Amino acid sequence: MIDLGIRNTDEKTLNLTARARRTIADLDLDQTTALIISCEAGEVRASLLAAVSAGSRREVIDRVYAEGDMRNEISAGELRLLSRADRVELGKRLLREPFTRLSSWRLLEISRGLPYEQAAEVLREATGKHVHQQRRMGWSALIECAAIEEDWDVFARAVADAGRAWSDQDRVRIGALKAASRVPSAALSAVSLESLRRAVLSTTSSSDGSSMSFAHLDRWLVRTVTAAMADGDADRVVELHRLLTRLHDDHRAPAKPYAPERIGGVGAELWPGLRERVLEDAESGKFDLALRVAWALDGALASVPELDVLVGRIACTASGPDDAATAARLWIAAPSTREARAGELVAHHPDLGRVDDVWTVIATRRTDLLDRLLSTGRPLPPVGRSVHGRWTPEQRARAEAVALSVASDEQTNLVEREAATGFVTDVDALTVLAETGPQRVAAAALTALAESASAELALPVLMHHGGKPVGPVAAAAVRGLGFVADRLPDNELAALAGAVLAARNGSVGGAKEAARLLGRARPKGAVEVLLRSWANPEVHQDVRAAVVVALTGFLGEDPRVAEVPVQAIANGDPVRSAVLAIRPDVLSPSQKPLLAVVIGAALERVGSVPRELSAAYFRWWTYDPEADERLARLVVSSSERSAYGGITAVFLEAVRAHGGVEMLTAAVDPLVTAIGEGDQHAWCRLKDLAEALQRQDLGAAECRIVIEGCRQVGMDAAVATLLYVLALRSLDGEPAFERWTELVEAVDERPYRWCDRGSAWGYQFTPVRSDDVLPVVDHLLGLDGAIAGLIALSLVGTAASQKGWTDGLRERYPALADHREADVREAARSVLPD
Repeated sequence: MIDLGIRNTDEKTLNLTARARRTIADLDLDQTTALIISCEAGEVRASLLAAVSAGSRREVIDRVYAEGDMRNEISAGELRLLSRADRVELGKRLLREPFTRLSSWRLLEISRGLPYEQAAEVLREATGKHVHQQRRMGWSALIECAAIEEDWDVFARAVADAGRAWSDQDRVRIGALKAASRVPSAALSAVSLESLRRAVLSTTSSSDGSSMSFAHLDRWLVRTVTAAMADGDADRVVELHRLLTRLHDDHRAPAKPYAPERIGGVGAELWPGLRERVLEDAESGKFDLALRVAWALDGALASVPELDVLVGRIACTASGPDDAATAARLWIAAPSTREARAGELVAHHPDLGRVDDVWTVIATRRTDLLDRLLSTGRPLPPVGRSVHGRWTPEQRARAEAVALSVASDEQTNLVEREAATGFVTDVDALTVLAETGPQRVAAAALTALAESASAELALPVLMHHGGKPVGPVAAAAVRGLGFVADRLPDNELAALAGAVLAARNGSVGGAKEAARLLGRARPKGAVEVLLRSWANPEVHQDVRAAVVVALTGFLGEDPRVAEVPVQAIANGDPVRSAVLAIRPDVLSPSQKPLLAVVIGAALERVGSVPRELSAAYFRWWTYDPEADERLARLVVSSSERSAYGGITAVFLEAVRAHGGVEMLTAAVDPLVTAIGEGDQHAWCRLKDLAEALQRQDLGAAECRIVIEGCRQVGMDAAVATLLYVLALRSLDGEPAFERWTELVEAVDERPYRWCDRGSAWGYQFTPVRSDDVLPVVDHLLGLDGAIAGLIALSLVGTAASQKGWTDGLRERYPALADHREADVREAARSVLPD
């Protein structure tokens, strides 16, 4: 792989350095294509594509997805990087085929990256769905798409139309507000005050409004205020501050409002509207609103002198430690007065010097105040060891003496003793604490020793405790080896960690930490040590689990490691679970296929498939070079029905991505043969396959393979089900009357094959337009039998429920209400035009 200065290209997002972007820009098309293909499909590919010159991006996309499935892999981020003409052309291609119910998520994902006029209809339809996740995605994508077009009138209308989002469930509201809060700055001025007012009133009036929705709305309003200030629109600024006041008058508003460029004016403008309430609350000992307004000033507290004085008083007099600490942070926020005010706070009470922001000032700038804190006899708060160099030798010695006293005091609570230990640097004192202190204190002492002492002094103590049976202490000792690893000869770390692993009476925690250290540090000899531990039958199972995970990181580098994951999966819990829990993103691209083959082979090897094993393969099958053939064999041979459903879903995903008709045929034909020989398991597998196929976005040719297989063995209800799926998919194109006729003939007036499939299959979630339905309804009304009439009635009812009763639907209703079949007439009485 091309060196971009990054460790892993399988993360969900990728922040490229300037050097990496230049490197990508200099690559030729073949190198760029190979680089992007090597990464996981999704937004990480968009990060790489963004570094490619604009004129080459379309050709790169065509190359990357030349043999893949662009429709099911390309991300919205990649689409948005293309020119408008390319996005329009690709949108037409990607949306040409209908999407099934479950693949409708892909429809929404693709639409996010398309021009607004192409995406708007699909996204608006999603905003009216029953499923809240679809509504949330629909609203956020609609607002994003409108903003990207840079036609601010279009964007303003989209936001104005989003009133239903503000009054929806909070999880839907969050998605819409988040999208609105992140649009380009130029779009903010286009949104009308009425639209913003409606968003604020709906959110603050909601009973389920969360702090997250309030935070996104606050960000949106503050960014809009910033834009109005830049535009010099004073009237708009005043109105926006009134909306901010309304928002922050609610306890769910963020304690620290969003401040993109430290606009202290936001808080200053909030003060007049909230002053009376703030002072009244403060008199009653309630400081929440005062502190929230102070946060809005963002370092400009002095611009509101009355509030500045109040916050200083809260810091010194509040009975609640949280209020006092928050007020102290706010009161010293301004750089010009920070050091002086830190001194005033410490002079009032030394404990105020322990507030994190105040302590930072004291430890780094006002070191003269250290003596006041030390005079209390309490240890100083934690601070980086490098900061100690700013203190006088007397202060360091006194701080360590106080810390050692506290750490050794059995009457002090463990939390304070543990924290105090971090200040101690004396090797003898730390050695005593590690030997005699409670587990938490002893562990902290070993960590402090590893950080501060030389390797020669620290190693004997660390090794002494690393092999002990006390878990937390032993684990801390082994972790301490990691601090001194860079000061050891190349193979000594492996020997030391190996000694901990081999200790007969050592702790399980220490041995596990030793295995992790070897896998993380990868010293010379690590594989030999880990393999010896793996081969030892007396090693605890939890330690074996840590060992096998560490060894997996050496797959492909040492041939001796290849068999270990195989043995681990056969070993059983918890060793098997440790291997199956490994995520693909922790292995290199060359290692992933190796582990994927191991997990896939284990699925075929075991007689009874554990759910955990089949679930793991779902994460790994795309890296398995033998996945297509393996899944086809598993679909035919797997007998445990609980695991079979999952295997079938992955198999059909592979069919959709790679195999097509040939792969399905390779599975269906053996099942048909086995059913003919009386294999009941094969019958169940084919039935499950037919049911799973309804939920997959596969073409007509693939559906036909399963339909014919079901027809050969007499699985007529499954045939009718799949024919109905095919018929429904035809509604987006030319009316495929022959599919509907075939469906009616397959049901053959047999109730079991129909059984009101319309309500059971969930086809009502598939978008149905009345204009597409009407020709099919006319065709079905011309066919004989009750089934044709019932199907026609289902289509009419579905179209009406989704789009309302159009004139065309009303015109067809009398023919259904007066149908020649009594069953149709009875059903029609429950479907009444509005």
